[in-house]
Amino acid sequence: MATSEARLVRLEARVEEQTTTSTDLKSLIVALDQKIERMISALDQKVERLVLGLDQKISALDQKVERSVLALDQKTDRRFESLERRLDQRFLWMLGLQFGILVAIIAALLRR
Repeated sequence: MATSEARLVRLEARVEEQTTTSTDLKSLIVALDQKIERMISALDQKVERLVLGLDQKISALDQKVERSVLALDQKTDRRFESLERRLDQRFLWMLGLQFGILVAIIAALLRR
């Protein structure tokens, strides 16, 4: 019977060890789950900071492009205004020249 008792003691020891191992595994799994949650939270915060930084950079670039477009529009408007003034002056000069030629032709016809 001594072997049976020894076997029984060994079996009880193994059952106790497996119960302890099972409890240890459960606590390790809970700790690992908590660690994964912390890592995910940290990554979420990092991604949020990166997205916020990109959003700020995009806003800054948008404002810069808008200022550039506005400056280009103003420059183009000034050039067209200058061109329009020059064409107006030339038109008036051509109109005056045509009027002068018309008067000269009428005068020549009236002399005859």
